[in-house]
Amino acid sequence: MFLESQNNKAFSMIADIEGDFKDLINNVPTPDEVPILAVRNLVLFPGVVSPILIGRESSSALIKRAEKRALVIGIVCQRDPEVDEPTKEDLYEYGVFAKVIKQLTLPNGNITTIVQALGRLRLLDIVSDQPFLTGHVEQAPEIQPDRRDKEFRTAMQDLRQQVNDYINMSEEIPDEATFAIQNINNDVMALNFTCSNMPFSIKDKMMLLEAESVKERLFATMKVLNREINLQHLKADIRNKTREDLDEQQRNYFLQQQIKNLQAEMGGESAPEKAELLKKAEKKHWPDEVAKVFY
Repeated sequence: MFLESQNNKAFSMIADIEGDFKDLINNVPTPDEVPILAVRNLVLFPGVVSPILIGRESSSALIKRAEKRALVIGIVCQRDPEVDEPTKEDLYEYGVFAKVIKQLTLPNGNITTIVQALGRLRLLDIVSDQPFLTGHVEQAPEIQPDRRDKEFRTAMQDLRQQVNDYINMSEEIPDEATFAIQNINNDVMALNFTCSNMPFSIKDKMMLLEAESVKERLFATMKVLNREINLQHLKADIRNKTREDLDEQQRNYFLQQQIKNLQAEMGGESAPEKAELLKKAEKKHWPDEVAKVFY
């Protein structure tokens, strides 16, 4: 579940579509002025279904009105998640239109709303901040891939494998995420699901959302994911090296303790016995620092 009020690493809900992806985002009217739900640390992409935990009173009022009147809303990420009352300058330029699917009140009183992102929007201005933000927006359509585009389909196969590899390496993402990605049949939906849910930086996600075509987004996503996979390899190498160094230190410590025990025993022995022990020690292949302790 994604949170409006804090960081969250869980996956969105799985959503798929049969047929043309354009039908999903084009069949819903998008007005020039819409209520704006400002969210923290969350970038949604067209088609993605996500729960959002509502924290602000103004956001709660927005969601209640949107659900009651079946309003299309805008969802835009904040530049600084610490800002409690964002203005236009505190929001990114691009976001998504969305529809409220359902609102739930949890036992602790918190409100969770389930939304589905529609097409992209560009935020032009904030025209009101009471009782919630209302923005003047314009549609930001993106170029959809042709169904016959073999390069796009092949690249999507590679992306799915990249995602699978990354999830298997990452300690931050649950293993069931692999099932989620592999079971979204629509390629555009799978791409946007990946962009929304991979633990990329907000800067990277906004770069991907601002792509003018889906195909451009796909190749940019593969670059970001490849960088993250290389980073995971580097982290694994560092962990292995650290573990090896620690094992070596432990072996040396054990040898040093044994030598100290021998030296303590030698302190009460006669010279010939000590000489015999030193002679035996010469045949040992100890590290230099260990040999220094013995001698």
